Amino acid sequence: MKIFHGRDALPRRLKRPVVLTIGNFDGVHVGHQALLRHVVRRARALRGTAAVLTFDPHPVKLLNPDRRLKLLTAREEKRWLIGETGVDAIVCFPFTRAFSRLSPETFVRKVLVEGLRVDEVVVGHDYAFGHGRMGTIDLLRALGHRYHFHVHSFGPVKVGGMIASSSNVRFLLAEGKVEKAARLLGRPYTLSGHVVHGAGRGAGLGFPTANLHLHGELIPKPGVYVVRARVGRASYNGVANLGTDPTFGGTTMKYEVHLFNLKKDLYGKPLIVEFLKRLRDEKKFSSPAVLVAQIRRDVARAKRFFVSARSARPARAARSTRLVRAGRRS
Repeated sequence: MKIFHGRDALPRRLKRPVVLTIGNFDGVHVGHQALLRHVVRRARALRGTAAVLTFDPHPVKLLNPDRRLKLLTAREEKRWLIGETGVDAIVCFPFTRAFSRLSPETFVRKVLVEGLRVDEVVVGHDYAFGHGRMGTIDLLRALGHRYHFHVHSFGPVKVGGMIASSSNVRFLLAEGKVEKAARLLGRPYTLSGHVVHGAGRGAGLGFPTANLHLHGELIPKPGVYVVRARVGRASYNGVANLGTDPTFGGTTMKYEVHLFNLKKDLYGKPLIVEFLKRLRDEKKFSSPAVLVAQIRRDVARAKRFFVSARSARPARAARSTRLVRAGRRS
């Protein structure tokens, strides 16, 4: 997959016909994946190029910073996930205030027609573009007729009655509902970080922890979670606590992971943590001994979760995931 950066890098020599989709694709959830695979299928049928136009920074970050939007995926992770769908090229366009003021027609003419020479454009069901998001899908179709490219709208994709959207994933994670978020994402929600020195209290309680400096923006709701962590090529099951350590009078958020059967030193090493299930809220216990008893129960529940997951895997593999997509319009 080729990646093009910036206004001056618009790839005018992409193999035509060019089938393009446009969006931010934060999280690359199952709705995004279905749209991207549709673009790839169209491009393969036409023997052309499947391309994605995306923006950096996210428009909300620039135009509405007070919202404090927290992204689901870092830039490199998003590109990797998009590439996994089979897309041939990503064009990452700088989103500036000047760019945000382009009229819908100017955006289409300068970027899609003169810059990318598109032949087909596939957009999500709620797509809007141009200054103030004034451009609608109907307007895009009219401009496509004028500039000789076809427009298709796609979606939405639903999982368990909920539309797969970045906003819904963010809402579920903020509520600690990591299992439901995983169904919308098509994978467990993941955060990466580096192991840093902590107080060493976990080891003293009999449950040594890796204290993390996390790199992601969106942290799930504080509490205790079943996790799987990747350290290099190795993978370990465990439990994570996101919270302030109130039993010991803590007030600062900490991110600690206790990994089963791990003996080696992890200080300074990168960790990738998958959030699989929420066990409980963080709470203040009356004594360290009561806390230790609860941790033992958390660990036992987590281990039962992994045993259950292993036994359910063959049955799950035999069932296809049901994604309900409400009418596609062309």
